[in-house]
Formats: sequence, C-alpha cells, structure tokens
Amino acid sequence: YHYLADAILRREDSAALVHARIYSLLRNRELMARAPSPARPEAEDSRKVWLHNRLELVVSKRYSHSDFSAGELAACLAMSLRTLQRQMMECLNTTPNAFLRDYRLRKARYLLLTGWKVADVTRQCGFRSQTYFCRCFRKMSGVSPGQYRAMQIGTRAAGKAGRVEIGVEDADVI
Repeated sequence: YHYLADAILRREDSAALVHARIYSLLRNRELMARAPSPARPEAEDSRKVWLHNRLELVVSKRYSHSDFSAGELAACLAMSLRTLQRQMMECLNTTPNAFLRDYRLRKARYLLLTGWKVADVTRQCGFRSQTYFCRCFRKMSGVSPGQYRAMQIGTRAAGKAGRVEIGVEDADVI
C-alpha cells in the first residue's frame, strides 16, 4: 500500500509535522509543474503523427477549393493560425501554406499521370492561377506539368513496348 505514495502519515504524528509534510509536498509539486520536463520521444512522435493525420484529413476534404487557406485550416483544427504555424514548425518542420501547396502538388502529379489536362488539374487542385501552378510544379519536379505528363506517358508506353527510358519518378499516389 506504500507503492506510489509521496509520503506516509501516521496517527501518532503531531499536527505540526503533518502540516509541514503536506506543505512540502504541495510546494514540491508546484515546483515540478513549473520546471520544463524532458520530452519523451514516443510522446513527441505521437504528437507528430496526430497532427499530420489531422492535417491530411482536413486538407484532403478541402484542398480543391481555391479559397481554402491556412487560416481556414487552423479554424478547422480549432486553433489559431499562429498556434498552427508554431506546432507545424515544431512537429513537421513546415508551414501551413507550404503543407497545403505540397499536398495540392502531390495530387496534381497523380492527376497528370491519369491523363488530365493541365488547366483542369490547376482548377481541381485549388490553384487560382495556372501560371502559379506551373511555377510551383516546375520548382518541385524540375519540369513543367505538360512535360511531366508527356514524359510519364512516354515512359509507360515505352515500358509496354519493351524499351526502357529514364524519366521522372512516378508520383506518390495519395
């Protein structure tokens, strides 16, 4: 019965001693609460996983709306934009806007592989401007969306014909 007890008080202890022990216990607990605790790796990892899963869930439902922004993402997660920015930087080393843009670009890669036109992909993935979409896509993959689509379709056709061509890696399927 002594297991996990902070102190053992006995009936024969004086009132002053009991009072001193209780005061000491409460003071120590208060000091421990103020002190920074070392972060446990598994707790940190679970927080990262939780945040990433919540982000993926919310963004997957709303990424195609061009007016969906980091502020709306924060509202969907029931936190302020600044809190979301801080947590994403701590856990995922990215910003809300970068996360949203990267998610849209991953979806765009997949849609381009399935044969969609660049203009349709731009609208479907929530980009307001085809110019901006092409600039972001080129920065991510090193080629324009049209070139990427042509290279992937050409690589697949060559693979079916028995020839091997070197091209850009296949997109991550979401």
